Amino acid sequence: PERWRITGACDGILIDGSVIEIKSCGPSAWKDIKKAYERLPDFKETYMSAGENTLNFAELYAREHSTQVRIYTEILRLSGFPVNLNPIVLYYEKDKDNLLAFRIPHSSEPFKLAVEKINMVYDRVKMGKMPLRVCDSSFSNRASRCIFCTKCFTTPNV
Repeated sequence: PERWRITGACDGILIDGSVIEIKSCGPSAWKDIKKAYERLPDFKETYMSAGENTLNFAELYAREHSTQVRIYTEILRLSGFPVNLNPIVLYYEKDKDNLLAFRIPHSSEPFKLAVEKINMVYDRVKMGKMPLRVCDSSFSNRASRCIFCTKCFTTPNV
């Protein structure tokens, strides 16, 4: 809805209708990303529903990126665009010009979860309350990347 004021765009749509999201990384992340996708072949959980304290950064990024491209795919599908329902995340290793692509299995679940969470955050902010905390501690991988970490962990989670 317009009230969310959220914008974004996929990096591209291939001739076969596949939505593609392109990410760049350095050499150490490159090795870790490959392992993360090998460990998470079905992507049944999104990064929004995963037990975030059990994931390393590469696994968290792999889930985040696959969730992102699935959401773009679902938005385009619901808007009437003829898309391939199995999008692609493409990684580019900056130092060596390597490319690695992963075909992500279709799921509309990430979109549904995102809409639920956006509505919850919107409603809580409208009431003057902080959104409910999802991280177990301020030291978790997800919290360490969040710009609201300090505020979130100094405000009661009610």
